[in-house]
Amino acid sequence: MYQQRQIVWNTRIFRSREVVIIQENHSALKVQAQTLRKVKNATKQEKHLWYDFLKKYRPQFHRQVILRQFIVDFYCPQIKLVIEVDGAQHYEKDAMEYDRQRTEVLESLGCRVIRYSNVDIDCRFGSVCKDIDQWVKMLLKQEDMVRARKSIFD
Repeated sequence: MYQQRQIVWNTRIFRSREVVIIQENHSALKVQAQTLRKVKNATKQEKHLWYDFLKKYRPQFHRQVILRQFIVDFYCPQIKLVIEVDGAQHYEKDAMEYDRQRTEVLESLGCRVIRYSNVDIDCRFGSVCKDIDQWVKMLLKQEDMVRARKSIFD
């Protein structure tokens, strides 16, 4: 009996240390996200997409949101849609691998990740907005279907 309590106590200590580490990392991410949200720190393409389309779009999107250990450019929590605007650095080999792993983690959280290049925003802005709108409508429809199924079986 005593050993069992000791193990539980050690587990609690371990978990509390783990929580502290996660909170410290989250605090650093929070500061970084707040810095990125400032208009002067956004890229020209992020500003364009935000102010000319996503800011007043419904369902609501948010800028520079923390999801797990990442900060995503735009996020719609209602449908778990992540939108990333990628500059030229994202097409280097290491960055492409990092983005692939990051996408895997975000998808494991149930998020859908869509990416647009800065060139897409600059040269095909209307098409990008239309594409986002189509994604949102499709995901809202899926959400409605899931809700309907749950109500049938509940």
